Amino acid sequence: MKSIVNYEQALKLLKAGKLVALPTETVYGLAGRIDDEKALKKIFQLKKRPFFDPLIVHCYDKKQALSYLSEKQPLIEKIFDEFTPGPLTLVAKKNNKISSLITAKKQTVAIRIPKHPLIKKILKQLAVPLAMPSANPYGKVSPVKSQHVLSSFKNQIPVLEGGFCQKGLESTILKIDFLKKKLLILRPGIITKENLEKFLIKYQIGFKVKYKKDPFQPGGGTSHYKPDSAFYIIESEKTEKEIKSFISKKFPKKILKKLNLSLSSQKTAREVYSQLRELSKNKKSIIYVQKKSHQKSGLWDTIWNRLEKASSGYFKFF
Repeated sequence: MKSIVNYEQALKLLKAGKLVALPTETVYGLAGRIDDEKALKKIFQLKKRPFFDPLIVHCYDKKQALSYLSEKQPLIEKIFDEFTPGPLTLVAKKNNKISSLITAKKQTVAIRIPKHPLIKKILKQLAVPLAMPSANPYGKVSPVKSQHVLSSFKNQIPVLEGGFCQKGLESTILKIDFLKKKLLILRPGIITKENLEKFLIKYQIGFKVKYKKDPFQPGGGTSHYKPDSAFYIIESEKTEKEIKSFISKKFPKKILKKLNLSLSSQKTAREVYSQLRELSKNKKSIIYVQKKSHQKSGLWDTIWNRLEKASSGYFKFF
């Protein structure tokens, strides 16, 4: 079996209970049928992912997604209508059609309706949702192109070629607290806090949007998205020359590599994982990035969430 497969081959493999890496609008995912326990266990095994970290279930459309939930709330449907298909994952109470292996024995399931045309086509033909975390070893940098998957798994996983992922960062994970009337962002993503607030205003929904840390949701750990080289965040308004001098003194005999962030948060989101992978090819490198005061709110919150989890440390000086 070739590492890169076409649509018909990918569909055939998934129908047979095999794993295939599929493109989405966010990152490439390692996909297996949710009704095949062997496939689910293989996902955890290949990624070296702990079983306490639940998987995200990818559905074809709203109707299919709702069929796996025990909660029947108008707000859930409205959120699906507004933000999907797209980069939003909703955590809600599951019914008994969802394996506890997927949910880490929780009574909730994380469900997403992706937008990429290839995975939409796969999900429609398969007629079964797919469990699909990012297609990389656990805790490492997520893949945004097929070559990243091939490199991470040494050509062992068949990959459906879908080009460069347009968004470049994982989905927003959202949970609704109906009692306290809050939308809780468990993991920031492409759908930002500001996007959700505008949605609430648009439909005159009396909820508030809050961030909430949850280490037992996908990507919820304090350390994640790690490149192969040491990576440090420098919070400073000093010149690049001064920062390079500072880093050189901290880490003599290391090769300094700078992670460059675009002025555009969308462009940065799309390219940041590729840059981290490229810069860490030499294990003797020290990668650093300068965090500036203007890089706040919106998609920058998501970018810095990922970079802080990926970092080996943090230096602050002015």
